Amino acid sequence: MPLLRCQTVKQLGHKHSDCIKTAMSIPAYRKANIVDCEQGFITSENEFVNRAEALKIQLDANIPSKSGYRGSNQLFSEDLY
Repeated sequence: MPLLRCQTVKQLGHKHSDCIKTAMSIPAYRKANIVDCEQGFITSENEFVNRAEALKIQLDANIPSKSGYRGSNQLFSEDLY
């Protein structure tokens, strides 16, 4: 599940764009620079991993990319849905 993490505030969403859209409606996020927020995923073990770690997990598990491999070193939520 995608997660946006800014300082001590965290926002879950279906896709990262959903996290950002919701975050912008929350006063605590409005004070933060979204560009400086860390984007990643929550694993099935409820652990936060960044985009690079998430891609490694996907590749190690042989999970195919829904959007086709981009040649990037990061996983995007569009790769999963």
